[in-house]
Amino acid sequence: MQHVKIQLSGNFKQSGFGFSCLQKAWHNNITGQFTYLQHDAVEIHASGSDDSILDFYTWCLNQKETRNGEMASIHLKRIKYTEFEIINQL
Repeated sequence: MQHVKIQLSGNFKQSGFGFSCLQKAWHNNITGQFTYLQHDAVEIHASGSDDSILDFYTWCLNQKETRNGEMASIHLKRIKYTEFEIINQL
């Protein structure tokens, strides 16, 4: 099980990107949370198998809304995600 933080920049306002990420996460058995930081920046905390996380990250980078992104491993001590959720909306 891998836990990562994905930070993406792009044009996400009113694009449906958050909902598309939610669907992709469910499809890949990924749990976590999606947060809009600004209209052009999102942060995703994701937990899942190595293959599913890599597939999800690659998918995120290949979306038309995304300009660039980065992914880093994180250590979760107290938080255990049971689903994938969108924390806020623009």
